[in-house]
Amino acid sequence: MSKEYLVDNLSIKDIIEFTDEMLKVERDKKSEKNKVNLLKIIPAAAAFVFVIGLMNFTGVFSIISSDKIPDSYIIVNGKLIDINETHLELDSSQITNADIEPLKYMVNLQSLWIISKTLTPGEDYYLPGNISDIGPIVGLKNLTELDLTGNQISDISALAGLTNLKKLYLLDLDISQINDISLLTGLTNLSLAGNKIDDISALAGLTNLERLNLRDTQVNDISVLTRLTNLIYLDLFNDQISDISALAGLTNLTFLNLGNNKINEISSLSGLTNLTNLALTNNQISDINKLKELKNLKSLDLRLNPIINGQIEKLREALPITQILSD
Repeated sequence: MSKEYLVDNLSIKDIIEFTDEMLKVERDKKSEKNKVNLLKIIPAAAAFVFVIGLMNFTGVFSIISSDKIPDSYIIVNGKLIDINETHLELDSSQITNADIEPLKYMVNLQSLWIISKTLTPGEDYYLPGNISDIGPIVGLKNLTELDLTGNQISDISALAGLTNLKKLYLLDLDISQINDISLLTGLTNLSLAGNKIDDISALAGLTNLERLNLRDTQVNDISVLTRLTNLIYLDLFNDQISDISALAGLTNLTFLNLGNNKINEISSLSGLTNLTNLALTNNQISDINKLKELKNLKSLDLRLNPIINGQIEKLREALPITQILSD
């Protein structure tokens, strides 16, 4: 039965490994029969690929195989990957832009992670990813989850048409604008943490968002968040925010991190009664009386604020089940 495979820049070593895996030849040194079979297969495969190269084909070739072998494969960084996989994880610290070029054929992918999985020797953080061009994923319309964290990506225009995405993780990239995700209205989870973003107006139409991470950005105007009333998780740690009035209507929030900003007035939080976790660390807050209404709070961090004397004690009385961290 004829099967089709996709191949990109195969070396003789690749051909040997490819043939070995595809036909599952037993490398039993005691079996002369298997040795003879392998010696027959390798030259034939090499010759076939060579002919394809001369004819300037696109890298698609057929071999005879058993029905146990999946219909087609691509090779990414020397590894065979079933073209019909729906989930794929790649270590971005071990691959290059050229390595992800074959991903364009994996149109059935629903979940794709291209993230670093290699720890820096002797450290507890990951090596940076090598990917800067995500053009090959532009046609992967079935993606519902995409994680590109920690790469060298500055252009995310390839994402504009991936309208089936539900979860998108773009942490610690080199992006400064997010207009290209404005039409991804199906998103429920979005992380843009660690980027040089100062304008988030493109989020206006993403009203299905439930979890949004904007920590460690340059955002100061969060007025667009008034539209995102389905949010249950919002992380705005270490931004440039002073006015949080836009949060007043986000009554579904259970987690809110506003630490390390420039906030001095928090009355707009008094109606967020579903909050269970609230962080206000390192701001300019002096009056915390409005927080007495947040009866469901389990954790409240008020450290590094110039709070009026006596208000912490009164708040503890008003919120007996809340773990309150203070100076």
